[in-house]
Amino acid sequence: MRRDWWQVLFGFSTGILALSIIFVAACKITAFGANSLIYFVFWLGGLGWLHDYQGLITGIGALVAAYFSVREIRCQIASSEAIAQKQIASAENLERERREARKSANLAVSPLILSSICQYAETNGRILESLLSETIEKILPNKVKFEDFSKLPTDVTPALKELVEVLSAKERWYFQRLLYILQVEASKLSALKPDLMRGTIVTRSNLESLILGQAAVYAEASALFGFGRSSGFELPRSITKADISTALFLLGLHGIRDDLIERYKLDEDKVWNPYSFGAHLKSESDTFGWKK
Repeated sequence: MRRDWWQVLFGFSTGILALSIIFVAACKITAFGANSLIYFVFWLGGLGWLHDYQGLITGIGALVAAYFSVREIRCQIASSEAIAQKQIASAENLERERREARKSANLAVSPLILSSICQYAETNGRILESLLSETIEKILPNKVKFEDFSKLPTDVTPALKELVEVLSAKERWYFQRLLYILQVEASKLSALKPDLMRGTIVTRSNLESLILGQAAVYAEASALFGFGRSSGFELPRSITKADISTALFLLGLHGIRDDLIERYKLDEDKVWNPYSFGAHLKSESDTFGWKK
């Protein structure tokens, strides 16, 4: 495009100059006859026309100089923009590589974090099972003694938080759900002993609900193991009642598992989601294209 404009400008300027010379020659020949042609040739060769048309020539020269000045400035601007774009692209590539490296590192250690969560749920499930055996007429005595519930390892929450930061929107949703369930169930467990001390009635159903909560924690964590080990692993949209049944078995709660399966119909392949976090399922399915 720049070369085309230069050709137009050069041709225009040359054309004006040539037209002016032809016009002068024609005027002199018309006024003084054919003999004036020799005079005109000497006038042209002697460069007298430079004096006669110095204003026009100066204007054309200024125009050409201005064109080259603008052209050079545009070239410098284009060069600066190209350098800036390369720097931006390089910075973006570095940031992308850094993010991918962080993601790979976090995914590599995620099975260890998930194992800690499963161990946490297993320990608490065993304590809750022992409390069930202490119930009298389906009521847990207020003065019953039992060991403190296991605390979530201190490195779990920061590790999950850092992992969430580097995952895509769809991927991070699953770990956000796991964090939510962990927080809900941890809150329930921490309230059990204070409730007993205040004289609050704790029923067998309450304890069963807490056990199912630990099974949900175990099932959610177990469902994410494959994601940390394989980039092509398809994450489950949600856990099912059958997953809860499997988690009860893996938690080693064999003595009460059959009763819980029958009571809560855990042999069905239906979604298990008794949490308020489930209110997000519709909006998330619309966002990520999940099928109901």
